[in-house]
Amino acid sequence: MFFIYNRLEKAQIKRAQIERRALLLSTSLLSALLLVVSLILPAQLNALGSDEAENIRVYESASRSVVNITNTTVRYDAFYRAIPMEDAGAGIVIDKSGRVLTSLHLIDGALKLSVRLYDGTNYEAGIVGVDVDTDIAVLKIDAPEQLLYPVRFARGEELKVGSKVLAIGNPFGLEKSLSVGIVSSTSRRIRASSGAVVEGLIQTDAATNPGSSGGPLLNGNSEMVGLNAAIFSPVPGSVGVGLAIPVSVIEKSIAGIARLGEYKPNVWIGFTGQDMDLELAGRLEFKVPGILVASVFELSPAGKAGVRGATGLVNLPVKKGQLQVATGGDFIVDIDGKKVEKMEAFNEHVSSKYPGTVVKVGLLRDGRRKEIDVTLERRPRIR
Repeated sequence: MFFIYNRLEKAQIKRAQIERRALLLSTSLLSALLLVVSLILPAQLNALGSDEAENIRVYESASRSVVNITNTTVRYDAFYRAIPMEDAGAGIVIDKSGRVLTSLHLIDGALKLSVRLYDGTNYEAGIVGVDVDTDIAVLKIDAPEQLLYPVRFARGEELKVGSKVLAIGNPFGLEKSLSVGIVSSTSRRIRASSGAVVEGLIQTDAATNPGSSGGPLLNGNSEMVGLNAAIFSPVPGSVGVGLAIPVSVIEKSIAGIARLGEYKPNVWIGFTGQDMDLELAGRLEFKVPGILVASVFELSPAGKAGVRGATGLVNLPVKKGQLQVATGGDFIVDIDGKKVEKMEAFNEHVSSKYPGTVVKVGLLRDGRRKEIDVTLERRPRIR
């Protein structure tokens, strides 16, 4: 019996040892799994947390620069009784002297303008100047410097499609609302109330709504890259297509307003053209890329200077069918010595000038190079 009992005891001990080894092995595997999870999960959590932290940091840094603007106007009812009305929008403090940037359409027709700062204090505002061709206005308030937190403009950084942006505004009167999105395009255009075309606008899907106009579009460094100006929507709300005026245009407007009290009008040259790369130009027996002049407005600067438009049309075969090309007109190759092959680049050069500036347009006509001096004029407004 003792022998049998001893054998049983040894078997139990051996089984216990096996179970203990299995337990140790499973514990080791679990520990290893937990170690892997502990290395991966925090990185994921930190990545999510860093994005949220950036949103919070940008808002806390820039929201004090954003103000609420109340525009008091007078409207009339059916019995021609005057009724005071108030509209609200956003604005941005741009310096310690109390200048505030906003959208011109927000203050149009104002009898009284009131600016409320981040701390809730209100100040009556006066209009320093406006730029009717880009829908920008600069106001002035007499507020203590310690209450003014100017926004920082983004400089020297190219804005790319896909870049993260944040918008702060007062949509539907809901003050200091933050929305986040990306840059959808950097080359949109709209027509201002003056009739002038504003080009190079930033398109974003960061939600902007009525009341968001005049607020800043910011990058991750809390710097303003644009001024929220408009939305495209079939309903009175955001569908993910907002437009902002880029900082490069804003700074130009502010400088003009400071110098003149009213921004200089945009200029024009007065012709339509067709981009021709080297391959397409070669088919028309031009050895360099350039711009085919399609049509010239008779009383425009280009028309007065003698730039010639097309006299006919030809169809050039391309990969997806045929391309209709205007022929017989001038072929522009440079402006003020700068080579150009796209209307966008040509117009960008022209728009940087003032009315009365003379630009030298280099072109090919009848196989010969020719330079024409064109005196730029104020762009006419379309009513």
